[in-house]
Amino acid sequence: QIDPGVPGLAANRAAIDYIFGVEKAEEMVSRAEDMARIKGDAFAANIHSMLTTRCPTSIKVFIHLLNLSDTLDDVNAALDLDFKLALKMMRRPDLAEGIRAVLVDKDHAPTWSPSTLADVSDDMIADIFNHDGLPSLR
Repeated sequence: QIDPGVPGLAANRAAIDYIFGVEKAEEMVSRAEDMARIKGDAFAANIHSMLTTRCPTSIKVFIHLLNLSDTLDDVNAALDLDFKLALKMMRRPDLAEGIRAVLVDKDHAPTWSPSTLADVSDDMIADIFNHDGLPSLR
């Protein structure tokens, strides 16, 4: 038999808890950067890279979802929220830009709008989570 070793999630649990143990995406970036720089943690460096190169709006939506997760009562509520978020996010220019950068031009150099986490306002996130007038999944 081959020993598979410690699963990746368990091996990085302390880093995950530390990096994602705050509510603001900008704080997560700082924590990941510090952990990568001070401790030389490759996992933290990878998280930092993801948080600083991926779509800032999507990252803030994800963080908001993490903070909301305890309020979802059941699977149907979660699926309905996911459906409505998909409807809202499909209307944003970042979807087309991500497709262009990865699949069309293959330059892997998207120009996000807004371009930084700091430029994604709380009002923008609130608007994405405002589902007035959207159809329900069922």
